[in-house]
Amino acid sequence: MPVYGPYERAFSSLTVPRLIHLCELFGIQPLELIFDLAPHLYAETQEEADERRRLIGLIQDLPHSKVHHLVGLLEQVQLQDKAAQTA
Repeated sequence: MPVYGPYERAFSSLTVPRLIHLCELFGIQPLELIFDLAPHLYAETQEEADERRRLIGLIQDLPHSKVHHLVGLLEQVQLQDKAAQTA
């Protein structure tokens, strides 16, 4: 597509709407691109970033009812961690 040529040649910065459009065209999630290009934004090590990416992928495939329960569980874990840190 000629519209994307300037981005490919680094003449222009890709805007968020264009990024979303590309993801829709290729059938991928925007986070997949971000993880590949900047895993350091998600973790200190590549291994940790890969695990976070895997977790997000698993969550995306869950039905809403399971996501709801998982959010509650993760919130409880965070509360326990905060309580342990202050004790």
